[in-house]
Amino acid sequence: MKMLLVFFLMIICAHVSVNQHPGPEYADVVFLVDSSDHLGIKSFPWVKMFINKMISSLPIEADKYRVGLAQYSDGLHNEFQLNTFKSKGPMLNHLKKNFGFLGGSLTYFSSRRDRKQYPPILVVMASADSEDAVEEAAEALRKDGVRIISVGMQRVSEETLKAMATGQFRYNLRTVRDLSAFSQNMTQILKEAIQYKDGTVNDILVEVCKGSSVADVVFLLDVSINGSWEDFDYLKEFLEESVSALDIKENCMRVSLVAYSNETKVLNPLSRGINKSEILQHIQSLSPRTGKVYTGAALRKIRKDVFTAQNGSRKNQGVPQIAVLVTHSPSADNVTKAAVNLRRQGVTVFTLGMEGASDTQLEKIASHPAEQYISKLKSFSDLAAHNQTFLKKLRKQITHTVSVLSEWTETLKSGCVDTEEADIYLLIDGSGSTQATDFQEMKTFLSDVVGMFNIAPQKVRVGAVQYADRWDLEFEINKYTNKHDVGKAIENIRQMGGNTNTGAALNFTLGLLQKAKQQRGNRVPYHLVVLTNGVSQDSVVGPANRLREELVHIYAIGVKEANQTQLREITGEEKRVYYVHDFDALKDIKNQVVQEICAEEACKEMKADIMFLVDSSGSIGLENFIKMKTFMKNLVSKSKIGADRVQVGVVQFSGDSKEEFQLDRYMSQSEIADAIDRMAHIGQNTCTGSALTFVSQYFSPAKGARPNVRKFLILITDGEAQDVVKDPAEALRQKGIIIYSVGVFGSNVTQLEEISGRPEMVFYVENFDILQHIEDDLVFGICSPREECKRIEVLDVVFVIDSSGSIDHDEYNIMKDFMIGLVKKADVGKNQVRFGALKYAKNPEVLFYLDRLGTKWEVISELQNDQPIGGDTYTAKALDFSDHMFTEDRGSRLHQGVPQVLIVITDGKSHDADELNATAKALRDKGILVLAVGIEGANVEELLAMAGSSDKYFFVETFGGLKGIFSDVSTSVCNSSKVDCEIEKVDLVFLLDGSNSIHPEDFKKMKNFLASVVQDFDVSVNRVQIGAAQFSHTYRPEFPLGMFTGKKEISFQIENIQQIFGYTHIGEALRQVGHYFRPDTGSRINAGTPQVLLVLTDGKSQDEVAQAAEELRHKGIDIYSVGIGDVDDQQLVQITGTADKKLTVHSFDELRKVKKRIVRNICTSGGDSNCFVDIVVGFDISTQQNGQTLLEGQSWMETYLQDILRAISSLSGVSCEVGTETQVSVAFQVTNAIEKYSPKFEIYSENILKNLKDITVKGPSLLNANLLSSLWDAFQNKSAARGKVALLFSDGLDDDVEKLEQKSEELRKEGLNALITVALDGATDSSDLADLLYIEFGKGFEYRTQFTLGMRDLGSRLSRQLVNVAERTCCCLFCKCVGEDGTMGEPGPAGKKGPPGFKGSDGYLGEEGIAGERGATGPVGEQGTKGCYGAKGPKGSRGLNGQEVMIPNIIYLPICCLEIFLFLRLLARKLTSVSTGSLLSHICLFLLQGRRGWPGPPGMPGTRRKTVRAPFDKGAHCSRNLYWGEMADCGGQAGWFSHPTELVFMLDQSRGVTEPEFLRMKEMMLSLLRGLRVRENHCPAGARVAVLSYDSHARLLIRFSDAYKKDRLLREIEALPYERSLAARDIGKAMRFVSRNVFKRMLPGAHTRRIATFFSSAALEFSALDIIPVVIAFTNVPSVRRSFAIDDTGTFQVITVPSGTDYTPALEGLQRCTFCYDVCKPDASCDQARPPPVQSYMDAAFLLDGSRHMGGAEFEDIRGFLGALLDHFDITPEPETSVTGDRVALLIHAPPNFLPNTQRSPVKTEFNLTTYRSKRLMKRHVEESVQQLSGEAFIGHALQWTLDNIFFRTPNPRRNKVIFVISAGETSHLDQEILKKESLRAKCQGYALFVFSLGPSWNDQELEDLASYPLDHHLVQLGRIHRPDHRYGVKFMKAFISSVRRAINKYPPINIKAKCNRLSSTNPQQPPRQLRSFVPGPHRATLKEDALQKVKFFQRRNYLSRVARGSRDNTVQHFTRNIPSIFRNGKRVIETAPKYDERSTPRV
Repeated sequence: MKMLLVFFLMIICAHVSVNQHPGPEYADVVFLVDSSDHLGIKSFPWVKMFINKMISSLPIEADKYRVGLAQYSDGLHNEFQLNTFKSKGPMLNHLKKNFGFLGGSLTYFSSRRDRKQYPPILVVMASADSEDAVEEAAEALRKDGVRIISVGMQRVSEETLKAMATGQFRYNLRTVRDLSAFSQNMTQILKEAIQYKDGTVNDILVEVCKGSSVADVVFLLDVSINGSWEDFDYLKEFLEESVSALDIKENCMRVSLVAYSNETKVLNPLSRGINKSEILQHIQSLSPRTGKVYTGAALRKIRKDVFTAQNGSRKNQGVPQIAVLVTHSPSADNVTKAAVNLRRQGVTVFTLGMEGASDTQLEKIASHPAEQYISKLKSFSDLAAHNQTFLKKLRKQITHTVSVLSEWTETLKSGCVDTEEADIYLLIDGSGSTQATDFQEMKTFLSDVVGMFNIAPQKVRVGAVQYADRWDLEFEINKYTNKHDVGKAIENIRQMGGNTNTGAALNFTLGLLQKAKQQRGNRVPYHLVVLTNGVSQDSVVGPANRLREELVHIYAIGVKEANQTQLREITGEEKRVYYVHDFDALKDIKNQVVQEICAEEACKEMKADIMFLVDSSGSIGLENFIKMKTFMKNLVSKSKIGADRVQVGVVQFSGDSKEEFQLDRYMSQSEIADAIDRMAHIGQNTCTGSALTFVSQYFSPAKGARPNVRKFLILITDGEAQDVVKDPAEALRQKGIIIYSVGVFGSNVTQLEEISGRPEMVFYVENFDILQHIEDDLVFGICSPREECKRIEVLDVVFVIDSSGSIDHDEYNIMKDFMIGLVKKADVGKNQVRFGALKYAKNPEVLFYLDRLGTKWEVISELQNDQPIGGDTYTAKALDFSDHMFTEDRGSRLHQGVPQVLIVITDGKSHDADELNATAKALRDKGILVLAVGIEGANVEELLAMAGSSDKYFFVETFGGLKGIFSDVSTSVCNSSKVDCEIEKVDLVFLLDGSNSIHPEDFKKMKNFLASVVQDFDVSVNRVQIGAAQFSHTYRPEFPLGMFTGKKEISFQIENIQQIFGYTHIGEALRQVGHYFRPDTGSRINAGTPQVLLVLTDGKSQDEVAQAAEELRHKGIDIYSVGIGDVDDQQLVQITGTADKKLTVHSFDELRKVKKRIVRNICTSGGDSNCFVDIVVGFDISTQQNGQTLLEGQSWMETYLQDILRAISSLSGVSCEVGTETQVSVAFQVTNAIEKYSPKFEIYSENILKNLKDITVKGPSLLNANLLSSLWDAFQNKSAARGKVALLFSDGLDDDVEKLEQKSEELRKEGLNALITVALDGATDSSDLADLLYIEFGKGFEYRTQFTLGMRDLGSRLSRQLVNVAERTCCCLFCKCVGEDGTMGEPGPAGKKGPPGFKGSDGYLGEEGIAGERGATGPVGEQGTKGCYGAKGPKGSRGLNGQEVMIPNIIYLPICCLEIFLFLRLLARKLTSVSTGSLLSHICLFLLQGRRGWPGPPGMPGTRRKTVRAPFDKGAHCSRNLYWGEMADCGGQAGWFSHPTELVFMLDQSRGVTEPEFLRMKEMMLSLLRGLRVRENHCPAGARVAVLSYDSHARLLIRFSDAYKKDRLLREIEALPYERSLAARDIGKAMRFVSRNVFKRMLPGAHTRRIATFFSSAALEFSALDIIPVVIAFTNVPSVRRSFAIDDTGTFQVITVPSGTDYTPALEGLQRCTFCYDVCKPDASCDQARPPPVQSYMDAAFLLDGSRHMGGAEFEDIRGFLGALLDHFDITPEPETSVTGDRVALLIHAPPNFLPNTQRSPVKTEFNLTTYRSKRLMKRHVEESVQQLSGEAFIGHALQWTLDNIFFRTPNPRRNKVIFVISAGETSHLDQEILKKESLRAKCQGYALFVFSLGPSWNDQELEDLASYPLDHHLVQLGRIHRPDHRYGVKFMKAFISSVRRAINKYPPINIKAKCNRLSSTNPQQPPRQLRSFVPGPHRATLKEDALQKVKFFQRRNYLSRVARGSRDNTVQHFTRNIPSIFRNGKRVIETAPKYDERSTPRV
C-alpha cells in the first residue's frame, strides 16, 4: 500500500513548477475522490457532477490552474495527471467516458508536492472514516507545502476531517447531494487556500469561513402534534440537511435550536451552537409535544433569552441576526407585537409554513417584504425539495446585510445628488392610535429619508406638519437650513393625539406648498410624503386632486390599519403607494421611497448603450423564457429610446451565442419590444464565459455603440456557467462596461459576483416571477451609476477663455456649453464652489470675480450672455492677469485651504508663448492647479507648459471634441475639490496595514492616499487632530494625536512612515491603538470631540478582531475600515460594527475612488444622539404694562437671550455620548399673554424668538407658585426619558419665599430635573433677587452662585448646568466635576503686513485769506462845488403784492426763506463726500429769530400710531464706534465728541438782531461747548471749532487752524462783541462761504463729523443727502415744521426755545439725540415717529439718452444708475389689471439714421408699463439688454412718441404720471421746436417732467423748456465729469418721488395755465401717432417674437438678480463726488470736485 502511495505521489507531483512568485493566484489542484463501497454506486453521479462543475469553473491553462484526478478505495486509480490535459475540454470528455465507480475498502495515502508559484492543493473527498491512520501522512504532506482541503460526505467524522485538513479547510456535508450547493463555494475556498500562510508560533489562527457564512441563526420549531410521525421525520431531515450545509464554527455560523408548542424550550443557545455534531444530535433528539401552539410566547422567548450577548449573540459585532420559524399550526396567542419587538431588535425573520399554518400570522411575523421571507409549503414532504432554496435565501440575506444594502444605499445617495433643488413637506399622522414607540419609528424613518438629500436654502428644503383631528406646523420649509438641524427638528416632534383627518391636513399643507412655490416658482419639484396608520375620517380625494393640480408629487405610506384605497386616492397612482404591516418595516421601504423621489431628476437625462445577454439554455424552459422577455420589455419601457438617449441591443446564448439585434438597430420602444417578442428559445447548455467574450464586440462603434456614452451589460441567467466567466467579465469591465447580473436561484451566485465584480451589482432572485420587483432598482442603477466624484463640493474655479478672432460664434458657444457643463456639476455657493471668469484676446477682460455670483444659475447666465472679443491670442498675458483673481480681495479662499483651479481654454498658439512657462509656473507655485484645454490649432507644448504635467492638459482636434473630454476634465476638477465637511472638530487616527502581503509600491500608494485625505480637513490645534499607527503581527505607533499640526507637517510625517512587514494581526493592533484615544495622549474624548479610527488592510486578520473592535466602539470610537483586494467583508463588518462604515476596493490604485466617500463618512461621524434635554424658558418681569408687547422695553431679550439660547442649544462632553451632541429643545412659557400662549418645543434656529415678538401682555408677570406650576405644565410628556429643565428670567420674588420653596420641592419630586434662575436688572428690592437661590435646584456644585444677566460667560455656565442634567438623566452619573475655564492664552503673533495702499488724492486748497488791514488815510481832497437840488418827482402807485413761492411739503415761505432752502442744499452738497449709513454725522444747527406767523387752519384728526425706529445694520459701524470710544481718552478729556468733529457756529448779526438776542446765542453756544471735547493736538478725537458771524456777508471770527485750547476758546467766544448792523440777512451768501471756504480743509477719516451751526433758519433736501438738520428757533416756526414733512425717516428736528425760557432741556435733548446718539445702543427717548406712507401710485417712463453725446463708459454707468433708481418704486405685481402699485417703462432714444417725418421710430422701447411685474426683472433687463444706439438726439420727437404710445394705450392709468429724461447733450436743431411743443403738451396734460442733464455741454433754454416747474425740483444738471454722481442723483430722485406722492407740486402748474389754454385751442386733440419702436438691423421682422421671448426670459422665476446682491451699490459708491457751485435761472449746476475717499465722512 505504501509503495502504491509513493508511486502515486511521484506521478502526481512530477510536473509541479518550482518558480517563486510573491503572490500566487493559481494552483496545481488534485482531486482525490472516494470511490469506496461506503459511498455507493447510486451516490457516485453526484461526485462526478461536482468534479465536472469544478473543472468547468476553473481557468485551466498552462500558466493558470492545472488539475489532476484520482480515485481510491482499497487501491489507487490515477484518472489523469496534472500535465495530461492542457485544457478543460479533454478533461470533461474523459469524465464523461472513462470516470466510473470502482468500489472496495477505504484507505488514505500521503503525498509530496512543491509549493511556490503554483501551490499544490489536494482536495480529499471522503464518505466515511478511514480504515488506516491518516494523521501521519497528512502531516507529512503539510510539512512539504501541500495544502489539504478535506470534504466529508455522509458518515465521516469531524475528527477525521480535522486530522487531514490544513488549518480550517475542512467541510462536512450531510449527504452527497449537498455537493451541488457546495460547488458554488469551492472556487472561493481554493482561492483562500492559495493565499493561505502558515502562522508563526504565537499566531492565534482564525477559522476561515466559507462564503456568506457569518451569522447567528435560530431555528424556532413548532413541535406540536398535528400530523403523523412521518411528518416529524421530514422536519428533522430538513433540519439535518440545512445544518449540515452550514459552516458552523465559533467565528462563522452559530446555530440555536428552540422547540415550542404550549411551552418554549431552548435546546441549545447560540453560545453552544458552534459544534455541528452536537446540533445534529439535538435534532435527532427532537420529539413532538402535545398542547396548543403559542408562537407569540416563543418569539418573546428567543428575543429575551436567545438573541442576547450573554447567550452568544454577536449583534454588537455586526453579525447578522436571523430567526427561522417552521410551523404547521395557527398560534393561540397574539403574534404581532412579539414579532415586531423581535424585528426591532435587528432580527430578520424567515417563516416556513406548512398546511394548517395561518397565512395572516406568517405575514405579520416575517420581515418585509413578505414574499421574500415567507415560504408556504403544502406538506412536510415538500421540505426536502425546498432545502436548497432556503439555504440560498439564507446566504442571500447574509450577503445583503454585509455587502449589498450599504452599497446600494450609497448608490442611491449618489443618485439623489442629481435632485439638486426640491421642496419636500412631511405630513405625519400623530393620531392617538399610534403608540409612542411606533411614533418614534415614524420619526426615525422620516429623518433617514431626508438624510439622503443635500439640504440647504438653495437646494433641498424640508418642512413638516403633524396632524390628527387638527394640524400643527412643526417647522416651515425654510426654517432649518442643513441636514443636521432638520434631523433634530424631526426628532423633536411630539405626538399630539386625536382622530385622523387626513383630508383637512392635506388642505393645510397645500397652502404651505403654494407659499413655497411663491418663493421658488416652478423651477423646483415639489414633494409631499404622507405617513399614516389609520383610515381618514374625512375625504382625501378633493385635497389630493388640488395638490396634484399644483404639480405636487404625493407619496402615501400606510401602516397597519391604513386604507390602501385611500392611499391610492391620495397619490393618484399605484407606484407611489407603500404599505407595511407594522412600523418596524418602514426602514425596509426607505430606499424605495427615496428612489422614487430621486428617479425623476436622476433619469431626466439618461443616456446609455445597454446590451442584454440572455440565457436561452434548456434549464430555463419556455414559460420562464417568456417571463424573461417580459422583464426585458418592461426595462425598455422605462427608458427613453433614441439615438441621443438610450440604445438597446440583445444577444442570446446557450452553447453558442446568437445576435438578436445590435444597439443602433431599433430607435423606438415598440420596435425593440416586437424584436424581443420574436426571440426564439435555443435550449442547450450554459456557456456564459464564451457569451461574455462574444458580446464584447457589440460595445464597439461598428456595432452601433457611441463614444463617450456609458455602456451597460445586463446578464440574465438561471443556471451555472459551464465555462470560466471571471476573465472575460474582467476584460469587459476593464473597457468601462458596467455589468449587472440577474440570476435566479438555479444560477451560481459566486459566478455572478465574478461577472459583475461586486455583490451589489448582482440581483439574485428566487424565481422569474420576482424579476418585476427589481426593475426600478436596475433602471435607477443605469440612470445614476456610482461615480468616482459626483459633485464638485468646495473649490474656487476661474475660467480663462480664449476669445480671439480665430473662434467663430458657434465655436464660442460650444466652449460656453463646455464650461456650463462643469458649472452644473458643482454645488455653487458662498461656502461651496465659487466661479470666476475672464476672457482674453490681445487684452484680458474680467467677466466676474470669485465673490460676485452666488448661485449656479447666475454663473450660467453670465456665461451664456458672454460674447467673443476678437483679436490676437495673448495667453501668457491673460494668465498673468488672472493672478489677481486668486486673491482674498477678489473672493479667493486660498488662505482658508480651499483648492484653487484655473481652467484655460484656447484654440490657437499664443503670441507671447515665450512667457507662458514662467507665468504658469508662478500660478502653480502659488498652489493653483492649472488645467489646460486645447482645441484645433492649440500648441500641445504650450498646453504642457501651462499645465505642468501631461495629465493636466487635454487636447481635441475639433470644438465638437470637447464633449469627448468633458468627463475627464470634470473628473480632474471634481477630484481636486474638497468635501463639504459638516463637523468642525474630530480626532482622527490612521491604522495602516504594513504586513508582507502589501508590496512596497502599494504601501507607498496607501500613504499617498492618506496624505490626500488629510488635505480635506482643517488640521489645527482646535479643529482636526490626526495620529497614525502601523501594524503587521507587531504594532508600531507612528505619531499620536496633536503632536503635529498643519496639513503639510502631517503629510510629511505620513510620507516618512517605513513599512514594518510581517503577518496580519488586526485584533492586536486594535487593542494597542486604543491608547491613542486617551486624554493623556492627546485625545479630546472627554470634551465630546468625535473620535474616529480609520483601518486600512489588504488581507484577513490571523487573529480575532471582533472583541477588540467592540471594546473600542463601546468607548465611543467610530471605526471605519477600508479593505483592498481580496478581503473578508464579514471581518471588516466585525471591525466597524456595521456595513455602512466598511468600504472595499479591488486594488490600491482604486483608493482614490473612495477618498471622498471616506472623508464624507468621517465628516458625519458621531451618529444620532440618544440623550435629550427639554428646557422651558419663563419670564418674570414686574414692569410690564397692559398692551405692551412682550419684547417691548426688554432689549435684553433680543441681545442676550438669543446668544444664551444659541450657547445652550448644543451640548457636548456628556460622558455616555462621545462624539454626539445632546439634543436640546426649547419652549417658552408666557403666563401674562392676553391671548393664551401654548408652549411648543423647538430646536434652536436664528428666528427662534419670532413667535415672541407678536405676544401682547396684559400686565406684569409675577414670580409666584402659579408661575412655577405653569413652567412644569409646559412639559407635555412628563414621564418621557428626557432631561427636563425650567429656566426662569426674573426680576425678583413676588410671593412668600417659603411658599415658593415648597412649590419648587413639589416640582422636583414630580420629575423636574432642574430649576435655574437668571436675575434681571430692575428689581425694586435687592433681597428679592437674593432669594432666587432658595427656589433653585439641580445646579450641582454651583448651587450658591446666582446667575445674572450681565455675566460675561452666562451661556457657557448654563451649558455646564445642562450637561450635568444630561449626565444624570442619560448616563446615570449623579456627580460630575468640571474644571474652571482656563486662563486666556497669550496673544497670537502679529498678522502679515498688508499690501501698500492706494495713492492718495490731491490735497485741498488752502483757506481763503481774510480782508487785509485798512490802509493809511489818504490826503483830504478839495471840496467840490455844491450841486443844485432836483425837482421832486410824482408819487408812484402802490406796488403789487409779492408772490409766495411753493416749497416741497405744501408750504409757502417768503422768498428769503426759499433762498435759505436753496443754499442749505449747497451746503449739504458740499458735505456729500460721506458714506450713507455710517455713524458719522453732518449736523446743521440753526437758530431762528423770526416773527410769529398767521395761524393755519385746523388739521384733520390724525390716527394714533406706534413709534417705531427703522432697523439699522449695526455690525461694522458698532465695531468702529467701539474703536473710537477707546481712542477718546488719548487727551485725557471727556466729552460728547469721541469722534473727530468739525464744528462751525454761525452767529446772526444782521439787521434787527438785538444785543440780548446775540448774547443768548453766545450763551447757548458756550453751553454746548463746555460739555464738548475740543481737539487741542494731533489726537484724532474731539472737535475742531470755527465761529463766524454773518449778515449780508460772512466773517471768520475763529478759524479751525487757530486750534485753541478749550479754555482759551471759551474765552475768545465770550469776548466776541455785539456789532449792530444795518445790512440785511443774506443766509445764502453765508452758506456759500461756509461750503467753499470753511469746510474746504477737513480731517480725513471714517469717523469725522462736520457740523454747521446756524443761529438762523431752515432746510430742504437733507433727506437726499443723509444729513440730519436741527433747527433752533427763538419763536414758533410752523413753516419749517411743515417743510420737514418731506422727510420719511423721522429724524429731522426743530427745537424751539422761546425768548425768556430755559434752553437747558432743549440742549440736553440735542446732546442726547444728535451729538451723542449711538445707533448701536439707541436711546428709546430719541425715537421719532415716521410719517405714514402715502397710498399714491404712479406711471413712470424713463427716456434714456443713447446718442453719441454719451460716452461708452458713461453709458455703462447709467445702466447701473437706472437699476438703483428702480429701487424706489413699488412695482405692482399685476400691471395690466391692478389699480394699485407703480408701473415703469424704459425707452432709449437716438437710434442711428433717424430723421423727422419718416416712418422710423425715434425710440427703442426696452419695456413698457405692463411688461414686467417686479423691479427684479426690470433690473435684469437693464443690465442684460440695454445697449447704446449712438445716433443723433431728438428728445422732442422721443417725448412725442412716449406720450402717444406708452401712456395713452395703457389701461388703469395712475393718478401720477412722470417722465424722467436723462440727457447727455443738446438735441438736434431739427428737434428744437418739437421739444418746446411736446414738453408743453406733456406739462399741460398733467405729466411731471424730471430732467437729469449729464456731460459738459447743454443748452440752458432747452433744459428750461423741458423740465417741469419749479425747475429747482425738476432739473439736476451735472457738469464736466467722467461719471455722474449716482448717489446724489438717486437720493434726490427718491425725495422727488416722495414729493410727487404727497402732491407737493401741482401738475400742471398754475403759471402755465394760459399757455395750456392757448395750446388746446390751437391744437385740438389728435389721434396718437403709431410708429414701431426702433429695432436695429435685420431683426425688425422678428420684433414681436423677440419681444415675447425676452419678456418670458426675464420673467423666469428662477433668476436671482445680481443687482440684489449689491453690485449696484458698488457702482453707486464709486462715483466722483460733486459740489454745487452756481445757480443760473433757478437751475442747479454741479461741478466736479476733488475725489475724496468715500469712506472718509459718512453721514447720519
